Amino acid sequence: MKITIDLWILLGGVSVVLTLIFVTFFIIKAKKSKLSIAAGVIAETFEVSFVLVDDCDRIIDFNRPFITSILGGLQIAKGAKIEEIVSAAEDKFKNNKDSIKIIHDIVRILKTKEDDRLIIKELNRKSYDVNISCFIEKGSRIRMRIITFDDITVYDNITRKLMDRKKELVDMNEEVMSVYEQLSRHASALEELAASREKSRLAKDVHDELGYLMIMLSSLMEESKRIISEKPDVAERKLHDAMDIARKGLEEIRCSVTGLAPEKPESENLKKALDELVEEYRNSGMKIDFIFEGQEDFKNPLYSKVLYKTCQEALTNSLKHGRAKNVVIILKLINKCITLFIIDDGIGCKSVEKNIGLSSMEERIGKLNGMIKYGSGGERGFSIFIIIPVEVV
Repeated sequence: MKITIDLWILLGGVSVVLTLIFVTFFIIKAKKSKLSIAAGVIAETFEVSFVLVDDCDRIIDFNRPFITSILGGLQIAKGAKIEEIVSAAEDKFKNNKDSIKIIHDIVRILKTKEDDRLIIKELNRKSYDVNISCFIEKGSRIRMRIITFDDITVYDNITRKLMDRKKELVDMNEEVMSVYEQLSRHASALEELAASREKSRLAKDVHDELGYLMIMLSSLMEESKRIISEKPDVAERKLHDAMDIARKGLEEIRCSVTGLAPEKPESENLKKALDELVEEYRNSGMKIDFIFEGQEDFKNPLYSKVLYKTCQEALTNSLKHGRAKNVVIILKLINKCITLFIIDDGIGCKSVEKNIGLSSMEERIGKLNGMIKYGSGGERGFSIFIIIPVEVV
């Protein structure tokens, strides 16, 4: 757009100069004839401010716009010297330094004795395209020069607005790029966070499933080895149970790795799923008392999964770390509250080292706004106590 405006100004300036050259010659010839009145009419009706100056810096002619627009109403006589404009301005404007400075600038332009073109701004609050054209006689002597002042305030304002708009667009673009960079950084951070969470989920799932699988297989095979000579049928049944557990465990691990969660039995019937879980651990030789009080048809996948995983992890720890022989599980679903007690007679510990299993328990219970406490008497046994509030039980 700026190029278009500058081109328009250039073409307009050329047109003005050519027209004024014609008018100048017309005026000069008219002054030598009886056509001076007609020439004066043409000059006065010309909208572009112009002034004719001879080689002695005398003002030959000018039109009204030159007086009103360029000189700010300062009256001068034709035939006056350029310097007389300064004296007249000092008398008229007196202490108005700005107006006097403008007149000095105009005088410097009028004294220019070579072809030139310049843009001046803030001249009486306007902008002008100034053209200086010299008419040279033979011998390289400047006979006359014509100075035109073409008002380009409108074009200048448009250019200024366009430049301001361009700056706004540049600033907006920089702001957009800054936001884009921030979003890119946030997206990268979210990707890293998602990857970290997925790794954490995978680690917990594999720990739960693999830990349960390995301890059950080890216990069942040891129990089978122990009784195979006395009770081969029972031993064979336990080995079949071990094979079933291995298949189920491997399938759950595969689903954990691929992110496809298999349908969990606890989501349909929590009590039935826990009964089956307890029976599997009983096959390892551990005696388990499971007491369930309250709503037996409890169906809430979110709470059921947490309770099932907690019991599974607790039984695995009792068997693997505590080498417990007896475990008691009491689950109550009464009065909009879930209460879970798990107590074993394992070897116990003086201080509890929180592993990934206990950390996972705390995290799952915490997400349900529940409370968990666990500990050991020191020499024997380990206990877990959990309370979870629910909307409907």
